Amino acid sequence: MSVCVLPLGMLFAPTSLARAKVVQLAYEVDDDLDCPTESEFRSDVKRRLGSDPFGDSAASTVSVTFRGTKRGPTSQIRWHDPRGTLPGVRNFEPKAQSCRALATQVVFAVVVQIQLLPEYRDESPPEDESASSRSSAVEPDAEERPVAPPPKPLPNFEERPAQATNRLVDEWTIGAGALGLLGWSPRVGVGARLFVAARQHSFLLEGAAEWAVPSRVEKGGGSGYELSTWSGALAPCLVLQQLAACGVVRVGRVNSRGFGLDQTRSPRAFVSQVGARLAYLQPLTAQWLLIAQGEIAGNLRPVRVELDRAEVWSAPLVTASFGLSVAASFR
Repeated sequence: MSVCVLPLGMLFAPTSLARAKVVQLAYEVDDDLDCPTESEFRSDVKRRLGSDPFGDSAASTVSVTFRGTKRGPTSQIRWHDPRGTLPGVRNFEPKAQSCRALATQVVFAVVVQIQLLPEYRDESPPEDESASSRSSAVEPDAEERPVAPPPKPLPNFEERPAQATNRLVDEWTIGAGALGLLGWSPRVGVGARLFVAARQHSFLLEGAAEWAVPSRVEKGGGSGYELSTWSGALAPCLVLQQLAACGVVRVGRVNSRGFGLDQTRSPRAFVSQVGARLAYLQPLTAQWLLIAQGEIAGNLRPVRVELDRAEVWSAPLVTASFGLSVAASFR
Protein backbone atom coordinates (compact mmCIF):
# COMPACT_ATOMS: atom_id res chain seq x y z
CA MET A 1 0.00 0.00 0.00
CA SER A 2 1.39 3.38 -0.96
CA VAL A 3 0.69 6.57 0.98
CA CYS A 4 0.76 10.02 -0.60
CA VAL A 5 1.56 12.86 1.80
CA LEU A 6 0.29 16.34 0.82
CA PRO A 7 1.73 19.62 2.09
CA LEU A 8 -0.24 21.07 5.00
CA GLY A 9 -1.07 24.22 3.05
CA MET A 10 -2.94 22.28 0.39
CA LEU A 11 -5.35 20.91 2.97
CA PHE A 12 -6.54 24.43 3.77
CA ALA A 13 -6.52 25.83 0.22
CA PRO A 14 -9.76 27.62 -0.68
CA THR A 15 -12.19 25.67 -2.79
CA SER A 16 -12.68 28.54 -5.26
CA LEU A 17 -9.58 30.19 -6.67
CA ALA A 18 -9.46 33.98 -6.85
CA ARG A 19 -9.50 35.45 -10.32
CA ALA A 20 -6.19 36.62 -11.71
CA LYS A 21 -5.31 40.30 -11.89
CA VAL A 22 -5.66 40.77 -15.62
CA VAL A 23 -5.17 44.49 -16.30
CA GLN A 24 -3.19 47.50 -15.18
CA LEU A 25 -5.02 50.81 -14.59
CA ALA A 26 -3.71 54.20 -15.73
CA TYR A 27 -6.02 56.89 -14.32
CA GLU A 28 -5.91 60.62 -15.09
CA VAL A 29 -8.32 63.44 -14.16
CA ASP A 30 -8.19 67.20 -14.77
CA ASP A 31 -7.60 69.09 -11.54
CA ASP A 32 -10.73 71.24 -11.82
CA LEU A 33 -13.15 68.30 -12.14
CA ASP A 34 -15.07 66.73 -9.27
CA CYS A 35 -14.42 63.15 -10.37
CA PRO A 36 -13.90 59.96 -8.37
CA THR A 37 -10.35 59.45 -7.16
CA GLU A 38 -8.34 56.54 -8.53
CA SER A 39 -8.99 54.62 -5.31
CA GLU A 40 -12.74 55.20 -5.61
CA PHE A 41 -12.71 54.16 -9.27
CA ARG A 42 -10.83 50.94 -8.45
CA SER A 43 -13.22 50.16 -5.58
CA ASP A 44 -16.29 50.66 -7.79
CA VAL A 45 -14.93 48.29 -10.46
CA LYS A 46 -13.98 45.73 -7.79
CA ARG A 47 -17.45 45.96 -6.22
CA ARG A 48 -19.20 45.32 -9.53
CA LEU A 49 -16.93 42.41 -10.50
CA GLY A 50 -16.71 40.85 -7.05
CA SER A 51 -12.90 40.75 -7.26
CA ASP A 52 -10.00 43.10 -7.91
CA PRO A 53 -8.91 42.82 -11.57
CA PHE A 54 -6.09 45.37 -11.33
CA GLY A 55 -2.47 44.39 -10.92
CA ASP A 56 0.81 46.17 -11.60
CA SER A 57 2.25 43.11 -13.37
CA ALA A 58 -0.75 42.45 -15.65
CA ALA A 59 -0.03 42.24 -19.35
CA SER A 60 -2.94 44.40 -20.56
CA THR A 61 -3.49 48.05 -19.65
CA VAL A 62 -6.60 50.22 -19.53
CA SER A 63 -6.12 53.99 -19.54
CA VAL A 64 -9.03 56.10 -18.24
CA THR A 65 -8.96 59.90 -18.61
CA PHE A 66 -11.47 62.60 -17.67
CA ARG A 67 -11.26 66.04 -19.29
CA GLY A 68 -13.30 69.19 -18.75
CA THR A 69 -14.92 71.08 -21.65
CA LYS A 70 -17.37 73.97 -21.84
CA ARG A 71 -20.15 71.53 -22.70
CA GLY A 72 -19.35 69.31 -19.73
CA PRO A 73 -16.90 66.56 -18.72
CA THR A 74 -15.73 64.02 -21.26
CA SER A 75 -13.91 60.72 -20.87
CA GLN A 76 -11.86 58.28 -22.93
CA ILE A 77 -11.03 54.61 -22.37
CA ARG A 78 -7.95 53.20 -24.14
CA TRP A 79 -7.07 49.51 -24.07
CA HIS A 80 -3.51 48.27 -24.67
CA ASP A 81 -2.97 44.55 -25.23
CA PRO A 82 0.12 42.60 -24.05
CA ARG A 83 1.97 43.55 -27.26
CA GLY A 84 1.54 47.25 -26.45
CA THR A 85 -0.77 47.91 -29.42
CA LEU A 86 -4.02 49.84 -29.14
CA PRO A 87 -6.87 47.51 -30.13
CA GLY A 88 -9.71 49.52 -28.62
CA VAL A 89 -10.75 53.11 -27.82
CA ARG A 90 -14.04 54.43 -26.52
CA ASN A 91 -14.93 58.13 -26.26
CA PHE A 92 -17.71 59.58 -24.09
CA GLU A 93 -19.09 62.77 -25.62
CA PRO A 94 -19.31 65.87 -23.39
CA LYS A 95 -22.77 66.38 -21.94
CA ALA A 96 -24.27 68.52 -19.21
CA GLN A 97 -23.78 66.11 -16.33
CA SER A 98 -21.49 65.79 -13.36
CA CYS A 99 -18.18 63.99 -13.67
CA ARG A 100 -19.29 61.43 -11.08
CA ALA A 101 -22.39 60.63 -13.14
CA LEU A 102 -20.18 60.18 -16.20
CA ALA A 103 -17.79 58.01 -14.19
CA THR A 104 -20.63 55.58 -13.50
CA GLN A 105 -20.95 54.96 -17.25
CA VAL A 106 -17.18 54.62 -17.61
CA VAL A 107 -16.99 52.08 -14.78
CA PHE A 108 -19.73 50.02 -16.42
CA ALA A 109 -17.87 50.03 -19.76
CA VAL A 110 -14.60 48.98 -18.10
CA VAL A 111 -16.32 46.18 -16.17
CA VAL A 112 -17.97 44.80 -19.32
CA GLN A 113 -14.68 44.81 -21.21
CA ILE A 114 -12.79 43.09 -18.38
CA GLN A 115 -15.40 40.34 -18.31
CA LEU A 116 -14.74 39.75 -22.03
CA LEU A 117 -11.01 39.18 -21.50
CA PRO A 118 -10.16 35.47 -21.98
CA GLU A 119 -7.67 35.53 -19.12
CA TYR A 120 -10.38 36.85 -16.79
CA ARG A 121 -12.88 34.16 -17.77
CA ASP A 122 -10.29 31.44 -17.05
CA GLU A 123 -10.36 31.17 -13.26
CA SER A 124 -7.43 28.76 -13.03
CA PRO A 125 -4.07 30.46 -12.38
CA PRO A 126 -1.18 29.58 -14.70
CA GLU A 127 0.66 26.46 -13.60
CA ASP A 128 4.29 26.79 -12.62
CA GLU A 129 6.89 24.08 -12.75
CA SER A 130 6.43 22.96 -9.11
CA ALA A 131 2.65 22.78 -9.50
CA SER A 132 3.05 20.57 -12.55
CA SER A 133 5.34 18.20 -10.65
CA ARG A 134 2.87 18.02 -7.75
CA SER A 135 0.06 17.25 -10.15
CA SER A 136 2.13 14.44 -11.67
CA ALA A 137 2.90 13.02 -8.25
CA VAL A 138 -0.72 13.04 -7.08
CA GLU A 139 -2.30 11.99 -10.38
CA PRO A 140 0.24 9.89 -12.26
CA ASP A 141 -2.38 8.45 -14.62
CA ALA A 142 -4.09 11.76 -15.46
CA GLU A 143 -4.57 12.42 -19.12
CA GLU A 144 -2.82 15.32 -20.74
CA ARG A 145 -4.98 18.43 -20.53
CA PRO A 146 -5.77 20.29 -23.76
CA VAL A 147 -3.90 23.52 -24.36
CA ALA A 148 -6.10 26.62 -24.21
CA PRO A 149 -6.37 28.54 -27.49
CA PRO A 150 -4.53 31.87 -27.75
CA PRO A 151 -6.50 34.86 -26.41
CA LYS A 152 -8.69 36.75 -28.84
CA PRO A 153 -7.87 40.39 -29.57
CA LEU A 154 -9.81 43.01 -27.65
CA PRO A 155 -12.94 44.32 -29.37
CA ASN A 156 -12.56 47.71 -30.98
CA PHE A 157 -14.76 50.19 -29.13
CA GLU A 158 -13.67 53.19 -31.18
CA GLU A 159 -16.52 55.47 -32.15
CA ARG A 160 -15.45 56.29 -35.66
CA PRO A 161 -16.16 59.86 -36.83
CA ALA A 162 -16.84 58.53 -40.32
CA GLN A 163 -19.91 56.69 -39.05
CA ALA A 164 -21.29 59.82 -37.39
CA THR A 165 -20.93 61.88 -40.56
CA ASN A 166 -23.25 59.49 -42.40
CA ARG A 167 -26.16 60.81 -40.36
CA LEU A 168 -28.10 63.64 -41.97
CA VAL A 169 -28.94 65.17 -38.57
CA ASP A 170 -26.76 64.78 -35.47
CA GLU A 171 -29.27 66.29 -33.05
CA TRP A 172 -32.90 67.46 -32.97
CA THR A 173 -34.11 70.21 -30.64
CA ILE A 174 -37.68 71.21 -29.83
CA GLY A 175 -38.68 73.98 -27.45
CA ALA A 176 -40.87 76.93 -26.52
CA GLY A 177 -40.32 80.31 -24.95
CA ALA A 178 -41.42 83.87 -24.28
CA LEU A 179 -40.58 86.98 -26.33
CA GLY A 180 -40.30 90.68 -25.65
CA LEU A 181 -41.13 92.72 -28.78
CA LEU A 182 -40.17 96.21 -29.91
CA GLY A 183 -41.71 97.64 -33.09
CA TRP A 184 -44.31 94.93 -33.54
CA SER A 185 -47.07 97.21 -32.21
CA PRO A 186 -47.40 100.80 -30.94
CA ARG A 187 -46.36 99.64 -27.49
CA VAL A 188 -43.77 97.23 -26.13
CA GLY A 189 -45.30 93.82 -26.65
CA VAL A 190 -44.91 90.27 -25.44
CA GLY A 191 -45.28 87.05 -27.35
CA ALA A 192 -44.48 83.35 -27.52
CA ARG A 193 -42.61 81.07 -29.88
CA LEU A 194 -42.59 77.34 -30.63
CA PHE A 195 -39.61 76.00 -32.56
CA VAL A 196 -37.83 72.92 -33.82
CA ALA A 197 -34.19 72.77 -34.94
CA ALA A 198 -31.92 70.27 -36.68
CA ARG A 199 -28.16 70.32 -36.09
CA GLN A 200 -25.30 68.82 -38.08
CA HIS A 201 -21.89 69.52 -36.55
CA SER A 202 -21.68 73.31 -36.18
CA PHE A 203 -24.61 74.09 -38.52
CA LEU A 204 -28.13 74.46 -37.12
CA LEU A 205 -31.39 75.20 -38.95
CA GLU A 206 -34.38 76.38 -36.92
CA GLY A 207 -38.01 76.82 -37.89
CA ALA A 208 -40.35 78.71 -35.55
CA ALA A 209 -43.96 79.79 -35.20
CA GLU A 210 -44.39 83.12 -33.37
CA TRP A 211 -47.35 84.93 -31.88
CA ALA A 212 -47.64 88.43 -30.40
CA VAL A 213 -50.20 88.99 -27.66
CA PRO A 214 -52.88 91.45 -28.92
CA SER A 215 -51.99 95.06 -28.16
CA ARG A 216 -54.94 97.38 -27.45
CA VAL A 217 -54.77 101.13 -28.08
CA GLU A 218 -57.61 103.47 -27.05
CA LYS A 219 -57.95 106.83 -28.81
CA GLY A 220 -60.61 108.36 -26.59
CA GLY A 221 -64.35 108.51 -26.81
CA GLY A 222 -64.59 104.76 -26.58
CA SER A 223 -62.79 104.21 -29.89
CA GLY A 224 -59.51 102.55 -30.63
CA TYR A 225 -57.95 99.50 -32.20
CA GLU A 226 -56.26 96.21 -31.36
CA LEU A 227 -53.33 94.59 -33.17
CA SER A 228 -52.10 91.00 -33.09
CA THR A 229 -49.37 89.35 -35.16
CA TRP A 230 -48.75 85.81 -36.33
CA SER A 231 -45.50 84.91 -38.12
CA GLY A 232 -43.20 82.11 -39.16
CA ALA A 233 -39.40 82.36 -39.13
CA LEU A 234 -36.53 80.35 -40.59
CA ALA A 235 -33.08 80.80 -39.05
CA PRO A 236 -29.86 79.16 -40.30
CA CYS A 237 -27.23 79.33 -37.53
CA LEU A 238 -23.53 78.72 -36.98
CA VAL A 239 -22.88 77.26 -33.50
CA LEU A 240 -19.55 77.79 -31.74
CA GLN A 241 -19.49 76.06 -28.36
CA GLN A 242 -22.37 77.76 -26.50
CA LEU A 243 -22.93 80.68 -28.89
CA ALA A 244 -25.09 80.69 -32.02
CA ALA A 245 -25.04 83.39 -34.72
CA CYS A 246 -28.06 83.26 -37.01
CA GLY A 247 -29.62 84.91 -40.00
CA VAL A 248 -33.42 85.26 -39.87
CA VAL A 249 -36.10 85.34 -42.56
CA ARG A 250 -39.65 86.03 -41.36
CA VAL A 251 -43.09 86.33 -42.96
CA GLY A 252 -46.32 87.04 -41.14
CA ARG A 253 -49.55 88.95 -40.86
CA VAL A 254 -50.73 91.80 -38.62
CA ASN A 255 -54.44 91.56 -37.82
CA SER A 256 -56.21 94.74 -36.74
CA ARG A 257 -59.62 95.26 -35.22
CA GLY A 258 -61.18 98.65 -34.60
CA PHE A 259 -63.83 99.46 -32.05
CA GLY A 260 -66.01 102.60 -31.86
CA LEU A 261 -65.12 103.40 -35.49
CA ASP A 262 -67.10 103.61 -38.71
CA GLN A 263 -65.02 101.03 -40.55
CA THR A 264 -61.68 99.29 -40.72
CA ARG A 265 -60.03 99.97 -44.06
CA SER A 266 -57.07 97.60 -43.62
CA PRO A 267 -58.07 94.71 -41.35
CA ARG A 268 -54.74 93.00 -42.05
CA ALA A 269 -51.23 93.79 -43.23
CA PHE A 270 -48.49 91.45 -44.33
CA VAL A 271 -45.00 91.43 -42.80
CA SER A 272 -41.73 90.34 -44.40
CA GLN A 273 -38.41 90.74 -42.59
CA VAL A 274 -34.75 89.77 -42.68
CA GLY A 275 -32.47 90.11 -39.68
CA ALA A 276 -29.74 88.74 -37.44
CA ARG A 277 -29.88 86.89 -34.13
CA LEU A 278 -27.37 86.05 -31.42
CA ALA A 279 -28.20 83.27 -28.95
CA TYR A 280 -26.54 81.74 -25.90
CA LEU A 281 -27.14 78.03 -25.20
CA GLN A 282 -26.85 77.00 -21.56
CA PRO A 283 -27.10 73.23 -20.87
CA LEU A 284 -29.23 72.39 -17.85
CA THR A 285 -28.96 68.60 -18.02
CA ALA A 286 -27.78 66.09 -20.59
CA GLN A 287 -31.00 66.71 -22.54
CA TRP A 288 -32.42 70.11 -21.56
CA LEU A 289 -31.19 73.56 -22.65
CA LEU A 290 -31.91 77.14 -21.65
CA ILE A 291 -31.64 79.55 -24.62
CA ALA A 292 -31.35 83.34 -24.33
CA GLN A 293 -31.51 85.31 -27.59
CA GLY A 294 -31.58 88.82 -29.01
CA GLU A 295 -32.60 89.77 -32.54
CA ILE A 296 -32.73 92.80 -34.86
CA ALA A 297 -34.77 92.67 -38.08
CA GLY A 298 -35.71 95.06 -40.85
CA ASN A 299 -39.02 95.28 -42.66
CA LEU A 300 -38.74 94.69 -46.39
CA ARG A 301 -42.01 96.53 -47.07
CA PRO A 302 -44.03 99.16 -45.18
CA VAL A 303 -46.50 97.87 -42.60
CA ARG A 304 -49.40 100.30 -42.10
CA VAL A 305 -52.69 100.07 -40.23
CA GLU A 306 -55.57 102.32 -41.43
CA LEU A 307 -58.77 102.72 -39.47
CA ASP A 308 -61.72 104.95 -40.19
CA ARG A 309 -60.09 106.41 -43.32
CA ALA A 310 -56.89 107.35 -41.46
CA GLU A 311 -53.55 105.74 -40.81
CA VAL A 312 -53.27 105.07 -37.09
CA TRP A 313 -49.96 103.18 -36.96
CA SER A 314 -47.08 102.18 -39.19
CA ALA A 315 -44.32 99.77 -38.20
CA PRO A 316 -40.78 101.17 -37.86
CA LEU A 317 -38.18 100.17 -40.40
CA VAL A 318 -36.24 98.16 -37.79
CA THR A 319 -37.72 95.96 -35.05
CA ALA A 320 -36.10 94.14 -32.16
CA SER A 321 -36.92 91.22 -29.92
CA PHE A 322 -35.41 89.30 -27.04
CA GLY A 323 -36.44 85.96 -25.67
CA LEU A 324 -35.89 83.14 -23.21
CA SER A 325 -36.70 79.55 -24.17
CA VAL A 326 -36.44 76.03 -22.80
CA ALA A 327 -35.63 73.20 -25.21
CA ALA A 328 -35.03 69.46 -25.23
CA SER A 329 -32.43 67.77 -27.46
CA PHE A 330 -32.67 64.31 -29.01
CA ARG A 331 -30.12 62.29 -30.98
